[in-house]
Amino acid sequence: MQPEIANAGGDGTIGIRDAFIQYTGWEYGKFTLGQSKQPFSYQQMMSSNDMPFMERSLEYEFTNRSVNRAVGFRYDIGGEQWGFSTGLYGDTATRQASGTTPADDEGWGAAARLTAAPIYTPDTLLHVGTSVAYREPRDGDQALRYRIAPSAIDHVNYLDTGNLANVNNSNFFNAEATGAWGPLSFEGEYNATWVNRYNGFGDGFMSGYHFDLIYGLTGESRASFYNAEQGVIRKLRPNQNFDLAGGWGAWELKARIMYVNMNSLGDPGNTGGSELASTFGFNWHWNDWARFMVDWTHVWELDVGAAGSRRAYLCCTAGGDNEAGWDQVSARVSLAY
Repeated sequence: MQPEIANAGGDGTIGIRDAFIQYTGWEYGKFTLGQSKQPFSYQQMMSSNDMPFMERSLEYEFTNRSVNRAVGFRYDIGGEQWGFSTGLYGDTATRQASGTTPADDEGWGAAARLTAAPIYTPDTLLHVGTSVAYREPRDGDQALRYRIAPSAIDHVNYLDTGNLANVNNSNFFNAEATGAWGPLSFEGEYNATWVNRYNGFGDGFMSGYHFDLIYGLTGESRASFYNAEQGVIRKLRPNQNFDLAGGWGAWELKARIMYVNMNSLGDPGNTGGSELASTFGFNWHWNDWARFMVDWTHVWELDVGAAGSRRAYLCCTAGGDNEAGWDQVSARVSLAY
């Protein structure tokens, strides 16, 4: 069991992150029962300790709100150059009753992810994958709300769909690719969410993408840290640790472009907004467990939409395109044993 300080409504409540039992004695895969990650998307399956950027990209919120950790049953199988995971889930272990919904009424969902690495050597990698998921809300809770903050620790949600009422179910799709050639690596994803509604409401559609480039100034190749069965690149480890005697550690330059659109909600007069942003920065890995990270995010275009109009005074004009960008610089020292 792994406890976590979760930002539940900004009050710092403590909740269960991972709590499961796992059987690995069968040669044709392993079984997991309990609360764990649902198999969906590269960003979600990668640990926050391994991510090259401080935070996941904008479109991650499409799945983070509905297809993240939950209590259920999961099956995983993989080989030297491929991996497959699927599972059936209820709600999270620490879910609270909302509104008039009893705490013992649960929604349910399913997810599956397939990945392959047709090219995989210690310094060269090409990985591709796809994921699908389905989610049906619990009885009495047929409303969804997607809110997106900048890709940094920030409690201000500039994009906001408001409450999407009369939701029957949601469907999710992801396509992913990552690769490395020596010290140069890339990673990109496309995410789409369909929200099926009833009582005269049209169906909603939200989509987004990101693309990352990373260059290792000290020669480390991210291909050598690839885990084929999990379908992710694990934490980079320096060729030489940092020390005052002349060790430089590992240095990386990084860049990311990301876009998200939540304006097709199936509800006339309600738009969630759209955003185009980029992030530049560097990572300095001191050793296997400590690193210093700097991210500079610039927003090129921001439409806060109708539902997000209450945030407009912070940056822009509600319900319209705002081409004058703004910037946010973040720095972090990360220690992960």
